[in-house]
Amino acid sequence: MPGELLLGGSPLARGYLNRPEQTAKAFVENPFDSQRSPRVYRTGDLAKWMPDGVLRFLGRIDDQVKIRGFRVELGEVETALSKHPLIGEAVVTVDGATSGERRLVAHFVPVEGEKISTNDLRRFLSESLPEYMIPSIFAERQSWPLTPSGKIDRRNLTPPDVERRDPSETYVAPRNEVETKLIEIWETLLKAHPIGIEDNFFDLGGHSLLAVRLFSEIEKAFGKRLPLATLFKAPTVRQLTDTIRAEENPDVWYSVIDIQPEGDKTPFFCVHGITGDVLWFRDLAKAFAPERPFFGFQARGLDGKNEAFESIEKMAAYYVRQLPKFQAEGPYFLGGASLGGIIALEMAQQLRDEGKEVGLLVLFDSGPPPVDGFEASALKKAYESTKNLPHWFANFVHLSSTEMVSRLGRRVRIGWKAMMRKVSDSEAFHSVEASDLLDYANQMPEHRRRMIEAHFRAILHYKAQQYDGPTLFFRARAQSVITSGPPEKAWRSIIPKSMQVRVVPGTHEGIFKPPNVEKLAAHLKEFLEKAERA
Repeated sequence: MPGELLLGGSPLARGYLNRPEQTAKAFVENPFDSQRSPRVYRTGDLAKWMPDGVLRFLGRIDDQVKIRGFRVELGEVETALSKHPLIGEAVVTVDGATSGERRLVAHFVPVEGEKISTNDLRRFLSESLPEYMIPSIFAERQSWPLTPSGKIDRRNLTPPDVERRDPSETYVAPRNEVETKLIEIWETLLKAHPIGIEDNFFDLGGHSLLAVRLFSEIEKAFGKRLPLATLFKAPTVRQLTDTIRAEENPDVWYSVIDIQPEGDKTPFFCVHGITGDVLWFRDLAKAFAPERPFFGFQARGLDGKNEAFESIEKMAAYYVRQLPKFQAEGPYFLGGASLGGIIALEMAQQLRDEGKEVGLLVLFDSGPPPVDGFEASALKKAYESTKNLPHWFANFVHLSSTEMVSRLGRRVRIGWKAMMRKVSDSEAFHSVEASDLLDYANQMPEHRRRMIEAHFRAILHYKAQQYDGPTLFFRARAQSVITSGPPEKAWRSIIPKSMQVRVVPGTHEGIFKPPNVEKLAAHLKEFLEKAERA
């Protein structure tokens, strides 16, 4: 276990000269062995003992931060950035006071006479760091503000209000009013300037929550309701402009999105969760390139033009009809996250009823559909809730104050309704799942909220039939506090013999994010390879 490194023994100093307050904070009573050393010095360094007895330095405690729920060691990012041959020195800080959203800011002094573009730095870091550790802002400096002792004064390394990016040979200016307006929206959301029409939304630090805000602004500016999955096909300003200006048939809705189309192996099809979009699957799909295609099913109703399905059977039938366009015959590999697991189950049932083979069904932390006779006792529910508290609290403490209030409010309302029997246990369980997602998409437009309500009604009216095909269930280690127990127990009443379970690190949504998604992808690859050989 990592912890703070304390130093003690006879060589220990008395304290800081003429600085009693700092001395009191750093030189403290020995909590372990006061006989050998009455006091110890708190170094502020993070370290841990290795199995071979070596004490490994992990970085500074005050340099560890949380960015969108991920633990980031600032020193690790600084080290990676400093390896660039044109970087003289680099410092990474956290900004969030103005935007309300914490962002990594990379301050750097280039080698004398050299010029570096932001895109080059992002590409360089992406070779050694996961996406969540790549800074959102790069600020070039000619010199550093220093403390009286000659160290870099991090507190005075304030980032610019908007990142000033040096237009390189890749920069292309807007050519029309739509591109100009889109760039204005992007620069406001991404805090970057100037942005060209060939710049990529994700390369500029964009993520799923910013995508929700982006498409909300697009709807206001252009009157176009586009699904979030549009960013897979159109991640640049130019491509997004073409999509906005294209003539669309409002009566046609295509659900299949080729998130990762490369590869000759049997494709994997994954169904959306309660919010209907497939952005969750972006990092998981990338892990299968360039060998296995990864397709996502997005929900009808995302565009606000077509009505959402209110029946699991109708959703599954609609998706099954689209499968042959991408894979002519089985065996089919199907999966689904949250609500998508229930839809994927029904798709598998319908395919088998048609005489087609389903090679593997994958349920990603899916809550089970209503099951007759499966209801835990009040004591069991209390026990499971208590058991989940440490995982839930560890995730909760890293939220912003606004997110904390929002999430606590939902938990209290859902728990009270369930306790007073105003909603069924299954409705309460699925409401908890949805509340987690809504925390990340609290700016959803009204048509998306109506779609989610339709999905709720579909769940509550669905009667699942027993299934005996090969099934893999992934359970997130950090389950919700309000739960009746591990969801796979209820699933076993539907899939009694053929289901295997793997517990993966992360929360309900967090299993799809780095670094947890790496373990999820490794397990999934293993089972898909076995299913393909069977």
